Amino acid sequence: MPRAHRRSREAATRPPREPEHVGEITIEEENNRVRLTFPGKPRDDARTLLKSRGFRWSPTAGAWQRQATPVAWDDARYLAKKIAGVP
Repeated sequence: MPRAHRRSREAATRPPREPEHVGEITIEEENNRVRLTFPGKPRDDARTLLKSRGFRWSPTAGAWQRQATPVAWDDARYLAKKIAGVP
């Protein structure tokens, strides 16, 4: 079985992580996606940062999201802290 198929099967069987909160920003996992939810529209510089780390706006989910991986979670935590101004 190709490696990509194994990874997607493993991700589908692994339970999603618990939501995390950084300031008013919520980081959660749903449908094999890491999602960042903000109380309002993020600033231009915040949106540029999100895009630079592979996050894309999903109007359906109402959140910035990308495929769920350990690196995506690390990036989400880093971005949430940076955007919220939390050290």
